[in-house]
Amino acid sequence: MARRDTDRSDNSGETVEHLWRRAQLYRQNHRPRQAIQLLRQIADREPSADTYAALGDTHREAGDLWSSAKAYQRAVQMDPSHLPSLVALGTIHTDMGHHEHAARAYAHAMRFHPNVPQVHVNLGNAFARLGQLEEAEVCYLKALALDPVFRDADRAYYNLARVYAMTDRGADALEALKLAAEHNPSRAVDALNDDVFEAQRDDPDFDAVIRLGEQTIFRQLRELMRTEHATPLREKIASSSYLQRLIRSRRQFACFRSFLPPRRG
Repeated sequence: MARRDTDRSDNSGETVEHLWRRAQLYRQNHRPRQAIQLLRQIADREPSADTYAALGDTHREAGDLWSSAKAYQRAVQMDPSHLPSLVALGTIHTDMGHHEHAARAYAHAMRFHPNVPQVHVNLGNAFARLGQLEEAEVCYLKALALDPVFRDADRAYYNLARVYAMTDRGADALEALKLAAEHNPSRAVDALNDDVFEAQRDDPDFDAVIRLGEQTIFRQLRELMRTEHATPLREKIASSSYLQRLIRSRRQFACFRSFLPPRRG
């Protein structure tokens, strides 16, 4: 007998609370289509911004960005200050490459939530993608002024460092990078692989940033070394002259010297 999907007639006697619990179970079991059907029923009975936000999340889990954006827009129509939907809408637009729309969504969120640092970071990222670096810088600085140790402070410092590097303020870039790596040592790894900081890599202060993340870098290289083939490790080392210098100069990294490319000349 063919399996029957949930439909409206099957659930007319269920409470909204029960439908909601079942929808969450479907999501947890990676069955977004069934969850979407239930969430639509809930939205028909008791429409709310939270329900449309959940519908947007579930459409996104199913890979349907267009329907996801429509659901978030409906949530914002019901509650213009609904922060999860505004942030998610900005993220969807970013994923779709619509950076101007993303900036508008984050700016809308900022008007209602001016004291939430993450909103300023998201808006700064949208400006940076649009090449509006001065506006991006203002957003990152505002986020850090609101709370210099908020959850994503490392991201704000790192992206601020990128803005400084792209506007030829090397000393400021290194200072922001150091703060990013102090909050999250993996940011030193990001800097090592980010060509934006190419001009800073000969500066002794860049070495100070990398030292903050050396343990993270070492662990990543060890993981590559443990794989069945050495090719990924060799390629990673060959692609970074700074990493080669690190391996040659630091005793801790001596175990990777056999993976160095041959010196030229």
